[in-house]
Amino acid sequence: MSSLMSQIESVKTAIDKIGQFANSEEKDILIKLTGIIEEMANRIEKMENIQGEINEYVTILDENLGNMEDEIYGFEEEEEEFDPFDYVDIKCSECGEILAVEKELINSEKSIICPNCHNNISIKN
Repeated sequence: MSSLMSQIESVKTAIDKIGQFANSEEKDILIKLTGIIEEMANRIEKMENIQGEINEYVTILDENLGNMEDEIYGFEEEEEEFDPFDYVDIKCSECGEILAVEKELINSEKSIICPNCHNNISIKN
């Protein structure tokens, strides 16, 4: 914002310098215009300051809400990423649906039920 204010000040200085070449009516119009622009710049700066304060306040509220959620619901464990090497594709003999079955389930179960057609699929060889 200081860049904008410095530009306004340089325009004011230029108006003072050209004042001797311009008639007083033109100079008055330029001075009024720079006054309006300066007031707008001041209001923008004030709004930016208020916006910054609001952003800080919202950030604090968000952090506090997150802490409250953790207290009420407990900490969420991070989900494990899907690892395709932990699964085996098995095709249902009835409907042709391909099921991704965990290797651990294959080692512990003899059969599974197809979620599509409810066919009993044998997974033990």
